[in-house]
Amino acid sequence: MPALDRGIIIGRRTCAPLVLLAAALKASPAAAALLPSPGDKSGLWAAVDPRTLATTSILLSLAAAALLLAFGLISARRSAARLLAGQQSQFIALQADIDRAEGLLEAQGQLSIVYGPGGISLHGSLAGIENLPREASAIANFRAWIEPATAAALEQALARLRAGGEGFATMIRTSDGERLEALGRTAGGLPVLILRAISADRLEQMRLHERLAALESEAAGLRDLLDSVPAPAWIRDENGTLRWVNSAYARALGCNGSGEALASARELFDPETCKAVAGALAQSARHHRTASINMSGSATGERTTFEISAVRLGKGEAGLAQNVSETEALRDDMSRLIDSHARTLDQINTAVAIFGADTKLRFANAAYRKLWQLDAKWLDSAPTDGEILDRLRSAERLPEQPDYRKWKAQQLKSYSSLEPSRQLWHLPDGQTLRAVAEPHPQGGVTYLYDDVTETLALKSRHTAMMKVQSETLDNLAEGVALFTSDGRLRLYNAAFARMWRLPVADLDAGPRIDQLIAWSRALVDDAGVWSRIKGRITALGDARQTDTLRLERADQSVVDCLLVPLPGGDTLVTYVDVTDTALAERALRERNEALEQASKIKSAFIRHVSYVLRAPLTTITGYTDLLAREATGPLNDKQREYAGHVLSSSHSLLAIINDILDLATIDAGTMELELAPVSIDEIMRTAAQGLEDRIRQADLTLELAESGDIGTFLADGKRLTQILFNLVSNAISHSNPGGSISVTCSREDDEVRLEVADQGRGIPPEMQEVVFERFESLAPGAGQRGAGLGLSLVKSLVELHGGEVQLRSVPGQGTTITCIFPISPQAAARRRQARQILSASERPERQDGPAPDGLARPAAAG
Repeated sequence: MPALDRGIIIGRRTCAPLVLLAAALKASPAAAALLPSPGDKSGLWAAVDPRTLATTSILLSLAAAALLLAFGLISARRSAARLLAGQQSQFIALQADIDRAEGLLEAQGQLSIVYGPGGISLHGSLAGIENLPREASAIANFRAWIEPATAAALEQALARLRAGGEGFATMIRTSDGERLEALGRTAGGLPVLILRAISADRLEQMRLHERLAALESEAAGLRDLLDSVPAPAWIRDENGTLRWVNSAYARALGCNGSGEALASARELFDPETCKAVAGALAQSARHHRTASINMSGSATGERTTFEISAVRLGKGEAGLAQNVSETEALRDDMSRLIDSHARTLDQINTAVAIFGADTKLRFANAAYRKLWQLDAKWLDSAPTDGEILDRLRSAERLPEQPDYRKWKAQQLKSYSSLEPSRQLWHLPDGQTLRAVAEPHPQGGVTYLYDDVTETLALKSRHTAMMKVQSETLDNLAEGVALFTSDGRLRLYNAAFARMWRLPVADLDAGPRIDQLIAWSRALVDDAGVWSRIKGRITALGDARQTDTLRLERADQSVVDCLLVPLPGGDTLVTYVDVTDTALAERALRERNEALEQASKIKSAFIRHVSYVLRAPLTTITGYTDLLAREATGPLNDKQREYAGHVLSSSHSLLAIINDILDLATIDAGTMELELAPVSIDEIMRTAAQGLEDRIRQADLTLELAESGDIGTFLADGKRLTQILFNLVSNAISHSNPGGSISVTCSREDDEVRLEVADQGRGIPPEMQEVVFERFESLAPGAGQRGAGLGLSLVKSLVELHGGEVQLRSVPGQGTTITCIFPISPQAAARRRQARQILSASERPERQDGPAPDGLARPAAAG
């Protein structure tokens, strides 16, 4: 009952006695008689003083009021006592109800948090939650005893409940891992948060629900993932009917979406392929739930290869078809590449073996099999690295080791190493191998074995040769210096330092050519010479050429300098002291000039005498011929014989004079050959016809070995006939009666060889060196010596053609003279160049005696 209502009741109950008292007095006649009437002015009323009466009335009224008030208070007190007792009964009943409710809440194991205007109140309790705070303010601080993520979600849901009355139901996890159910409700207009423990059944139910939600989310994610995969994917039921396909499947069928693809009931592959997938799944069902096969299809309009992976889902299946056409092509290319590399590795001399991460042999080339001489079938069985080492050790093919196990373990460490290892293996058979173990980043090792036996031997020989060369350089009389392309001194010997009077310490510092020139100007102050030397040392490209020059020094000595460019840009410079040689050369040059002048005078005299003798000899020959032909009258036998002798002698003398004139012309350098294509066979016949009488008189046989396949070559036909005539004449003069003379001709490459051979007495060895000199001849038997011009003229004419003459003679067995002619001027030029090179290589080196003590010193590297 409200307080205002209770006050009204109490007021009414207090005034009730007063009202009753007034009514009693009015009802009693005696009482009424005692009371004067207001209108009665006699009797008692008249005897009473009005003031006294008024006072008495007031006092009586007050007494009556006090009396009534006392009765009212007593009655009100009694009523209040009765009301208080009723309220206490109600309070006790309500408290009992509250206690019963609290007991029920605690019995249910839940805690209610009421958010009222005066703050937070707690009702009930949670048993078994050790980390649960006891104070309301502490419980309201959710982040202190609930997991952060759960606490944040709970705070957001509670905020919505308090703001708009939005209820919620969720599960929270405490920081100790306990799970609680949180319910948000409104009661009596107040937000209430109910926390209660979860029963085992409820917890299992919630776990199943969470698992179901997670599986549904996972399935949805997987479907979304499969839908984004560019490869077709599908799910079938136990009847083989499509239940789900992804977008790639629909696109492959030309459909707008998965729904249209399922509605069309079209298959991506033909029935045989689908049966093959089902069969593969059935075969793999005993051991695996998945199957993978490669099939061909034409879903995209082109024949492609798919790798179909299927997995059994209950009684149905799920499949994924990946287009592996490019992968298969790459696999084929990789296979061909591996085969190509294997064939390439089989062609190299380096032994190569590749081992996998499991230490088993993956590949061994032909050189590896040949090196270790292991059984091919055994190697094909993929033995391990350790097994191969053990077998090689048994065959005594490995280096001798005092502790084989330790050595083997060290070798196998390459599989766990990141850096390659290099070793030299000295095998028992004398071979030396360079063994390289190259670890692979993905596991495994590649071994490379090179036979360096010969390399080490060559290196040893090279070292020995370098020592010999160093000793040789140290003992040279020539000054030797080696310069780099930038002009820095790299190597020198003691003779160089001594020749230029330079301190060894300065040369050891590797000075540049400019500094050396500055130091050497005291001996040679010729800027042109030094500029030329510097230019050759620092030249590049085609400007790097061999050069020689002579230096005349201030100390009256003469030094020859030779600059030779070397591969790599270096330049070798040698200095030779030729002071004595220069003096001798100067003297010889002066003497040679005098001899040349005398030879010119002699040649001019002989030419002049020959011309002078030729005119009267021609006259004598002419008149003698007239007499021999009896143009002036008949001759007797004796006169005819004398005329024949005169005529023969005149012709011989004329031939000698002509030879002298030809030689003089050659010496003067004025003879010019009339080159034209000539036939050697025709030349041979012409020369034979001119010598028929002499051959007949000498009782000899001339054999001409004509060769029609030689053809023609460029030569002076007249001089070629003269050469052959003189050669055959010389053979006739030195042949015995009854003998034979052979003339042969052959062609080899770009030269023609003409040979004249006789069976005469031959030429003594001491005369073979001078037989081609002028005025040198051998007496034919017991006869008179000739003029000695025939062979000399032959040699001069052949050399004028660019050829050469060779002589082979054995005393008592005859003589063979070979004339070699080039077939063209170009061939003649090549032959002359070859003779010059051969002559230069055969020229004896100058020997100035051993050098004093001195070592070749390498200069400091620049």
